[in-house]
Amino acid sequence: VMPSRISLVYAADLREMSYEDDLAEAKANSFSIWQQRNELRQAQNVYDEDIPATGLSVQSARDALEAEQQAVESSFATIFQTVKDSQAALSAAQTAEQQAELDFHTSEVQYSRGMISRLEYQQAQDTLENAKLAVEMAQLNLTSAYNQYDWAKQGVMSTAAASAQ
Repeated sequence: VMPSRISLVYAADLREMSYEDDLAEAKANSFSIWQQRNELRQAQNVYDEDIPATGLSVQSARDALEAEQQAVESSFATIFQTVKDSQAALSAAQTAEQQAELDFHTSEVQYSRGMISRLEYQQAQDTLENAKLAVEMAQLNLTSAYNQYDWAKQGVMSTAAASAQ
């Protein structure tokens, strides 16, 4: 069952993707980074140089913040690359569909002239339909990847560090 309405990703949306700018936005919007910064502030608020454990708490909070920032960067890079890979897969599927259309039109002419069997003609039809379905699937995959990317820019993504807590 195919959904009736899915807003597809436009080429302009893909051109506007900027890894550095969008990563900065994602890090600024990340709740997990905010949470680690908050824990660092709390550790700094109770820091007392005469109590060694408080110094360790501050250092631990700094390390946790750094780890979370790296986890967000890593997750964002993976999401960004998934969009690029999905874009390339869509392009390849569209090229395959164009070739399947050319092959089908050739098969139509050959079939009408009795040069190929009905089975070969139907196989060309099936190949074309499969190519069209592959394009639709690639469009859905690109849309899904872009939506995940858009959410990541808003700070919503799963990271290994956040999952471990």
